[in-house]
Amino acid sequence: MNHHSQMAAEWKELTDKFLSLTTDVTGDEQAHALVEQVPTLDKAVSLAPLLELVRTIPHINP
Repeated sequence: MNHHSQMAAEWKELTDKFLSLTTDVTGDEQAHALVEQVPTLDKAVSLAPLLELVRTIPHINP
């Protein structure tokens, strides 16, 4: 497996794990929206779009 294929496989594994842990809390659409933000963070002018997504996650009240 070349480096690019290995990185793609690792990204898929991490994404799948993140989605499995967060979808019940955030909902499917918002969880996927969060995942879509990550690859562009190093080029982002602002973190505002990511923070807005995080801010709107409903809190679990015990």
